[in-house]
Amino acid sequence: MAQEFWDENKQKELEKELQELRKQFYIDWAKQVANTLTEEIGENARKQLLEKVIDLLSKNNIDFKVENGNRVLIKGNVIYVSLPGYAGGYQEISIVQGDKEISLDVFLEASRLLVKSLETSRIDLVELPRDINVKYGDGYLEIIF
Repeated sequence: MAQEFWDENKQKELEKELQELRKQFYIDWAKQVANTLTEEIGENARKQLLEKVIDLLSKNNIDFKVENGNRVLIKGNVIYVSLPGYAGGYQEISIVQGDKEISLDVFLEASRLLVKSLETSRIDLVELPRDINVKYGDGYLEIIF
């Protein structure tokens, strides 16, 4: 009887320890994610990324314009939107322009701008940091650097 009581108490202690370890793991993981999300990229890096995006769009004959030196406006009709939840997470905005589909996928750690040909299987992309702002309105996909 005493052995059973001791085993039951020992089991409860082990479960409590395991719960604390899991809690600490998630706290550490959240801190690492927060650190990657708050890293600021420099002005030179932003300009280089803007140039990469402009090159990608020009190479694929996409109708776009640059405003204020840091906003890229890509004309197109939206075909798919997936907005992030309250805690952030995955986001996707896809538009179509002629025979091209332009998608901006935002993940927890980074983003990517994809240009896909609807007639062929060709895909071009540019990797971007997470803190690049994106929105869709007035017929334009807007990327703000």
